Amino acid sequence: MNLLFKERLKRHQTSQLKYLRLIFNDQFVIALIFLIGSLGFWYSNFLETLTNSFWWAKIVVALIATILVSVGHLATLLENADSTFLLAKEAQMNEYLKSAKKYSLIFPVVFLVVSLFIMYPFANIAAEMKMVDYLIFASSIIVIKVAMIEIEALELFSSKSYRYLILGLVFAIEVLALYTSIYGALLVAAALLIAVMLQSTTGKLFNWYKAIKKEDARSFNVKKFYNLFTDVPGLSNKIVRRKYLDFIVNRVKLIHQNTYLYIYSRGFVRNNEYIGLFFRLVVIQTAILFFVKNVYLSAAIGGLFIYLVGFQLKPFYKQYANNLMQKIYPIVNLNKTKDFQKLVITVLTIQWIISLVPIFYIYGSTLYSLVVAGVELLVELIFGFILLPRDLKKIDE
Repeated sequence: MNLLFKERLKRHQTSQLKYLRLIFNDQFVIALIFLIGSLGFWYSNFLETLTNSFWWAKIVVALIATILVSVGHLATLLENADSTFLLAKEAQMNEYLKSAKKYSLIFPVVFLVVSLFIMYPFANIAAEMKMVDYLIFASSIIVIKVAMIEIEALELFSSKSYRYLILGLVFAIEVLALYTSIYGALLVAAALLIAVMLQSTTGKLFNWYKAIKKEDARSFNVKKFYNLFTDVPGLSNKIVRRKYLDFIVNRVKLIHQNTYLYIYSRGFVRNNEYIGLFFRLVVIQTAILFFVKNVYLSAAIGGLFIYLVGFQLKPFYKQYANNLMQKIYPIVNLNKTKDFQKLVITVLTIQWIISLVPIFYIYGSTLYSLVVAGVELLVELIFGFILLPRDLKKIDE
């Protein structure tokens, strides 16, 4: 069973590397560097405003830690056919799950170490946590994560789920430990891990349906993330009829020349993935701009998010470019690219207008507001009239 998992892991990693190479291209890496640098600068300025401790800081630390520990699930790499072809090996599933648990802990533990390291300055200043206490607290979080992966494996031998109950208990324990004794968190975490590891699955039936369903859900969520950047075969998006947005798409006149514009606008409004992506990025951009009070940083963040939204919309064009039925439309190919260009520019303009709210709120009617808004508008024009047409031409080729 170990050899089977290693074989599947090798195939899984090959697939992941293929998508990661497509995601982390030159343009995205540059945008990511700017985003990390901007957030780092904002975090540094935010820490400088914390001149004393706050009673609620430890609750915030516990809440963030609970959110962080919830990242990452057990990756069993099981497939639909396993319920039939591996049924004879059900007694050896514990051996298979041991390998799965080791692999599943790599990303969450690395993620926790990096995230907790970043959170330490806030915990040190606002919550007055010394380094030794914070290291003990961080160790308890990592131990809890190991226990949660073990619990996920145990749940595959039953029909029950304890994930949300465990997260609630984790938050309560962390708050009590932070306000009483920091060693209590580590002791409770260790006790939880030992109690879970002492649980035996001997004589219990492996719940194949539940295990395969959970792995499919985990794999689907990963593919949804990849699909934001590139096409993922076999991934379908949910289409929702949003009648309340008809006032936007109804502005497109129903004439022959607007065939593609009508299709694109309707598709964007009804596609959960792309309209959801737009709203999420706009909300994040708006929230950051409300807190940043440096004109250069605001301009960089505003321009970056304008570019990110436009960049993420490019795969939407491929959905229709690869559709065989659109090739029989009695419309010249030039209209297809121009109409998509109109859609992207319209979406980016709406984003730009929304971003003006935090910009003018922070800087008022000053030259600084015009600089930030001007940089965003410049990025929109460069992307919409120079970069996007070039990329669409490559897709059609």
